[in-house]
Amino acid sequence: MGFHNRIYTVVTEDGYILRVDRLFRESSQKTPVIMGSGASTNSMIYIELGNKSLAFFLANEGYDVWLINWRGTRFSRGHVSLSPNNSTFWQTGFHDMAVYDLKTISNFVYAETGRRAIYIGFSMGSTIALIYNIREQKSAERTLKTIIHLAPVATFRHSAPFIKYMSTIWPFLKILVRILWNGEVIPYNKHTTFFCSPFPLNVQICDLIIQPFAGINHDIDPLLYPVTNIQIRDSITTGTVDHYVQIIKTDRFEELSYGRLGNLKKYHQINPPLYEFSELTIPQIMFVGEKDILATVEVS
Repeated sequence: MGFHNRIYTVVTEDGYILRVDRLFRESSQKTPVIMGSGASTNSMIYIELGNKSLAFFLANEGYDVWLINWRGTRFSRGHVSLSPNNSTFWQTGFHDMAVYDLKTISNFVYAETGRRAIYIGFSMGSTIALIYNIREQKSAERTLKTIIHLAPVATFRHSAPFIKYMSTIWPFLKILVRILWNGEVIPYNKHTTFFCSPFPLNVQICDLIIQPFAGINHDIDPLLYPVTNIQIRDSITTGTVDHYVQIIKTDRFEELSYGRLGNLKKYHQINPPLYEFSELTIPQIMFVGEKDILATVEVS
């Protein structure tokens, strides 16, 4: 393919150790592109289709591609003092991924290349970019020139009813998650990947689990699906689910709530502050699927 691959390790201000993969050509003079995946996935989602993958396409076109693995995914399970076996490790959420992970990585890419990057975020990766631009404006403006959203998620007003139903039972599921996996939601291990292993029955079971959240996609290559589905699936932090469930219930794109007293202490107000879209300062481009049941056209 004619390009190089380098792996970097960066440490965030709050101690999470992240892996960043870089794909580039030695002679490349084009803009860096930072790519962030969605919840329950990792950077493999951008390379799973080989030469047809977006990351490889951009690298072959001469772009300097940087792939993020968010905290808690199987490539970024390190911390300077916490173990993944400690429930505190999993209490973090996508707000932290915005103000720590993306901030750290975008600054690192800028330091390495001397150029402002294009950021591409899928689903939760889009949520993270919005928060980064709103809450860390100076850093975002210095390091990013454009933000591209793929299936952007901020609220769930017109999402499928199943999504809202799952939010009502999350408090009960959360107890099980803490007991079974110390707060790691859908951990990547031999037991969870068994459901998506490359056997016909397993693939059908896996598809039944995923469809209520992602909808039905007839464009996926059935030959690649069993393999790629195992590769891209990954863990979610409890804090991420907590925050999304809150947004589903309040229908407000807002910071995490700590209860009335907790909010007064942290935010000096009863309700958590909104992420105001009016505070976005970087050009934003959005791509939405007409049949997406999560990131719907109406909301976007």
